[in-house]
Amino acid sequence: MSVYFRFYDLAIGEQEIIYTLLGKTFYVIEEKLSFDDMESKLPHFLSITDYSITFIELIFPVIFNNSLFQTISVERWNSIKGIIKEIKHRRGNKPVMCILKFKGNTNQTDFNIIFSITNSSVHSFEIAIEKIEHLVDIVPTQLSSLPPNTIEVFYFSYIKMVSRKQAAEERVRIRNEVKNELAEGEGDSIPDWGDIWILPSKKAYGHY
Repeated sequence: MSVYFRFYDLAIGEQEIIYTLLGKTFYVIEEKLSFDDMESKLPHFLSITDYSITFIELIFPVIFNNSLFQTISVERWNSIKGIIKEIKHRRGNKPVMCILKFKGNTNQTDFNIIFSITNSSVHSFEIAIEKIEHLVDIVPTQLSSLPPNTIEVFYFSYIKMVSRKQAAEERVRIRNEVKNELAEGEGDSIPDWGDIWILPSKKAYGHY
């Protein structure tokens, strides 16, 4: 099984530790992103920062449920969390974005479950990372009624971003994207923040 490890602005030592930890369970496909890649991938987020950002994306080939820690041992998962939290600790208030992607399966349909963590406070960032493992029971149940054609489910953590104002701006941006997609599809209402929003693009958004 292969895990994808994509990153931007990691020190060589940080990169090697993550690669080694992942390599104990998976075949690692590594990609160092350029600044142009980052501008293409995260244009809005870069526009509200000072263009100094650390980015980590891990795409796991495993289903996000109770069997997760049978594939990735609890000890190894804790080590992966530990180095990501340490990277954030070293950066302090500089923005760090971490995306963790897993497989989902319900109603005999395969889709991706994506956790996006972007918080400026070290403490808030650590809380967001720690919460993920406690969702292995909740998320599969929550998503059990997803439409069979759903392709991706995004969970965003908004404990605190670069500032309260910027967190609000990012939240409005996502809501506007949802509104635009709903306007192109059927219906014109948006569920309250925290619900799972099913969009015509076959993507869903949630909050944790």
